[in-house]
Amino acid sequence: MFKKKKTINFDKEIKNVESKRLPTIVKRIIFIGIIFFGIFGFAIYKLSNFKKEIIFLYTNFEEEFLVLLFLLFLFVVYIANLLMEIFYVDEETEEDKRKRIQNRGYDGEEIIDLFTKNLLFPDDEKQRKIYKEIFYEFYGKDFEMFKNWLKSRKMTPKELYVKLLKNEKVQKEIEKELLKENIKIIGEITTKENIKKLKEQKLENEINDYFKN
Repeated sequence: MFKKKKTINFDKEIKNVESKRLPTIVKRIIFIGIIFFGIFGFAIYKLSNFKKEIIFLYTNFEEEFLVLLFLLFLFVVYIANLLMEIFYVDEETEEDKRKRIQNRGYDGEEIIDLFTKNLLFPDDEKQRKIYKEIFYEFYGKDFEMFKNWLKSRKMTPKELYVKLLKNEKVQKEIEKELLKENIKIIGEITTKENIKKLKEQKLENEINDYFKN
């Protein structure tokens, strides 16, 4: 038998919410640092003439001076890039903004409002509505208890959301409702297409009947 294909990948959704990726600016600074120190290390290695000699022991002062000048240039470029990343960085990316909002703490909101405000529910409006209804159906009676957990700081809103979403019964119910919604949408599209075809056929018949007479 064929395995039923899921309408939504909960493992991927949970992984995205749990993800603790570094902000874009930190990634850029690390990348620049790796390049700089890689080149710097290679230059030192070359300067030692493969004998691990200290650069200041070189007898050829001109060669030593040029290499030191090159290293100084690399250092200035690195610092300049670092300052540009810190003070002239582009606007916050959508991914960074979303992660920042998802990591916000609890300020006394109702549980459903909290998950909505922290962008933990899906972005799609219809999916978000289904999530809210299912969460309320399964966990509504425990919302006050959840609020006490959050107030105690023993758990963050994101951690609570992930644990609630990992419930397989909740996942199956969400899938069932999403499937119903998809079938409904397909039915509406089919109905619209059929109405359009009927109108076109009626118009075509009208034209044909007119010229027959």
